[in-house]
Amino acid sequence: MSASDLFSIAGKTALVTGGTRGIGKMIAEGFVEAGAAVYISSRKADACADVAAELSAKGTCIGIPADLSTEDGCRLLAEEMSSRVERLQVLVNNAGATWGTPLAEFDETAFEKVLALNVKGVFHLTKFLVPLLEASGTVGRAGPGHQHRLDRRHKDSRARDLRVLGQQGRRAPTHPSPGQATGTRHHRERHRPGTVRDQNDGGHAERIR
Repeated sequence: MSASDLFSIAGKTALVTGGTRGIGKMIAEGFVEAGAAVYISSRKADACADVAAELSAKGTCIGIPADLSTEDGCRLLAEEMSSRVERLQVLVNNAGATWGTPLAEFDETAFEKVLALNVKGVFHLTKFLVPLLEASGTVGRAGPGHQHRLDRRHKDSRARDLRVLGQQGRRAPTHPSPGQATGTRHHRERHRPGTVRDQNDGGHAERIR
């Protein structure tokens, strides 16, 4: 069995943002090799086209230019995906930005640029893609035999637990009868250091002084 067979995701659809270079490109390439239909996005249209053509030699890869630093850009990418596919199994929010400036010089403009893409962009894109992601899920769409399998699994687990208890000689705890409880108390009192019992005193113990 080859690695591609072992980790196959054939028939799945994946979207990798920032997929034209670096880690994003490597992730996209791995998904393509594993059999998925991969969509990559980048702000640069020419980069999307070039990388999509390169990876398409190994499978299916489609580039969609998008600026994910704005809510509108995230919405447009989600709408484009919805026009092309009915389900999305994998979303990799890889697109990100850095600002190579010393901390003392890191101003509001730099901060907002990093925050817009690295935080807001992830939130907005995921939000807009929820319908496609939910469409690929299984919640509420279990087959008719699903509950039967759960019931059978529960019964098998219960039987296994009972076998283990039997092998260990364990028994479920029982509550002693009133007579047993009284006898146990008398036994403790009878053997308590410093006490003596009169057999005719009605069961009262006295402490030796």
